[in-house]
Amino acid sequence: MAVISAFRTAGRAILRNPIVLVVTALFGAVQLPQLLTHIIDPFLADVFSLVVSFVMIFVSPFFQAGLIGMVNEGIDGRTKLGTFVSEGKDHYVSMLGIYLFVVAMSFVFGILVIFGAFAGVGATFATGGEASLPAIGVLGMIALLVVGAYLLTVFFFQFYAQAIVIDDLGAVAGVKHSFRCVGRIS
Repeated sequence: MAVISAFRTAGRAILRNPIVLVVTALFGAVQLPQLLTHIIDPFLADVFSLVVSFVMIFVSPFFQAGLIGMVNEGIDGRTKLGTFVSEGKDHYVSMLGIYLFVVAMSFVFGILVIFGAFAGVGATFATGGEASLPAIGVLGMIALLVVGAYLLTVFFFQFYAQAIVIDDLGAVAGVKHSFRCVGRIS
């Protein structure tokens, strides 16, 4: 029942404040040229995508903070574009710090997965192409542990942005608040 109530609240807030959809659509439109460059030149598309992805690392925290602030204000009444800008500015540093940490953590987990894949292929070649069942089992368990650790960490991090913007917490306090919220839920 709580989910249905949340959908009703969100629906009413969006109907009162269509500017939230406009801001979200503009953010999506900024990323649209990445898709169109594939038509022109695949190499250009790769370079352009890399540049846009790098820029988005620094733009996304501002957008996320501003949008959360707008939606929070819009639940109780009307919101405006000024809220987007002020919330984005006020919480940018905290959001960027945690966002960079999450990106770095994802990068490290990605490296671990790639290393594990190479270890698995190397183990297969070392045994002459016939991997033993225990070796496959050990590599599989390590892979499950790495992926599980990543998913569990992301699961506990999921509410840091809301804690930073809505509760006006700092970066570390926002992460701690997220861990406590998820710990109560699960």
